[in-house]
Amino acid sequence: MNILEDWDKELKKRSNGEVSFKFYPSGSMGDEKTVLRKMRSGQLDAGAFTGVGLGEIVPEVRLMEIPFMFDSYKQVDYVLDRMTPIYNKKFEEKGFKNIGWAETGFVHIFSNKPIKNFNDLNGIKMWMWEGDKLVEELYKELNLVPTPLAVQDVLTSLQTGLIDGVYAPPLGAIALQWTSKVKYMVEPKMTYATGAMY
Repeated sequence: MNILEDWDKELKKRSNGEVSFKFYPSGSMGDEKTVLRKMRSGQLDAGAFTGVGLGEIVPEVRLMEIPFMFDSYKQVDYVLDRMTPIYNKKFEEKGFKNIGWAETGFVHIFSNKPIKNFNDLNGIKMWMWEGDKLVEELYKELNLVPTPLAVQDVLTSLQTGLIDGVYAPPLGAIALQWTSKVKYMVEPKMTYATGAMY
């Protein structure tokens, strides 16, 4: 939000106060699918999306989030630099313009129970972002039974014990206050979290 507010100040300055942004933070316009619907109907002009939302527009962008594909930001940057023109073309074909990628970081599993290996996941009630096909397939491969929930339901579900574990980049887990309800962060990193504004 600080960066977006800086953009707004610069826009107001350059337009002599005639043009400005209006932001709706913290999901106040709904989840990513709702924001996309509002953009398509002209109610909103842009949105910030995770890979889940981006994948609703151009499914190929989820290739950036294949589990265990990247070990470093250098690798991510190398691939993203080469894929961005391809992705931008596909998004533009669907009526969306890339405002900029957001580096949210690598995804880790956070849990209330210690996880030292994949077998330890069997006793964990793991959250899965409702409708996330990539994570659904990963859970099938790991023989995990997910608890599908919308992002806004995760914190309450951690508080009530409906779920024991979540996945997120540390920045996201802190911002969403999930780290206040979990005890452990698991290494290694699971995947890279793609994000962008369109």
